[in-house]
Amino acid sequence: MVKMKITINQIKSGKFSKRIKKLDTFLRDPLAKSEMNKAKKNIKAKWKRDVAKTFSVRARKGLSCDNLLSNALGIETKGKNSVVVYVKPISRGAKQRGDSGGPVTNLTSILFRGSRASFGKYYPRWDSRVQTGMHPGTSPSPMRNMWKRFREYSREQIIKKLQDGLKKVRESS
Repeated sequence: MVKMKITINQIKSGKFSKRIKKLDTFLRDPLAKSEMNKAKKNIKAKWKRDVAKTFSVRARKGLSCDNLLSNALGIETKGKNSVVVYVKPISRGAKQRGDSGGPVTNLTSILFRGSRASFGKYYPRWDSRVQTGMHPGTSPSPMRNMWKRFREYSREQIIKKLQDGLKKVRESS
């Protein structure tokens, strides 16, 4: 599983600063919770857009493209003051007759780390690779670059929305 952990110890809103001992107690307030839900919604929407742009090999060739990866993002609060953004492990079942391979059980790790070269022949009509002959292995660089940018975006989004939540909580009291 690929994940990142965002630890929140303190939130600043203007000149006011609040120390966070337990994030769950801060998020019990409905205003703060709604801002956190907005952050989660924004992060998941950006993930779906970026995945569609980064991995469009099958779509360009007119082949069916499933949305397993675009629906694999999870966001949870863990521990006292941490938010974890992660990509769930993805597995894909075996294909039907005339297939080009068996089940893929580690799709997430292949996308992030790449795969070793396969010396078997494959048929491009059923396969996501577009040339015929030997498969040289997949490059993990598109996913790594996307994940690096996505981590920065997620961190900014969560911190910004928690600051907005603190501001709204202060204004309502």
